[in-house]
Amino acid sequence: MIVVMQDEVWRPKVSWRWLFIGAAGTACLFAIGLAVWWLMSHRSANLQTSDPKVVVAVVNKLYKLPADETPTVARIKDTQKLPSQSFYKDAKTGDYLLVYSGAKLAVLYRPSEGRLITVAPITQGTTNAASTKK
Repeated sequence: MIVVMQDEVWRPKVSWRWLFIGAAGTACLFAIGLAVWWLMSHRSANLQTSDPKVVVAVVNKLYKLPADETPTVARIKDTQKLPSQSFYKDAKTGDYLLVYSGAKLAVLYRPSEGRLITVAPITQGTTNAASTKK
């Protein structure tokens, strides 16, 4: 009688500990990525429904605004109704216009991008146009 011995096949030893650590690490990275995406996508949405004081506070972090004056804050709803001045050429629907009459300063802010579009001094001819469009 001939007995044939089978060779043992080497199988890697599964370490459940390392498998668990890898799965937990992947889950943590996914949760962090999801949190960053949610915060970035809702950052501009929160500003779009906020009051003028919040808009002024956000813009003041980007550009030194006059502290001794409260601006007139207007949200642009229709760019077709804006005057055909170079100040408004890059304006989009949803932008904010801050007008400081005393300091003679106008600021155009885009909350969706979190940046200033235009900052310009107000001359006598643009004061009426900028302050009447709300």
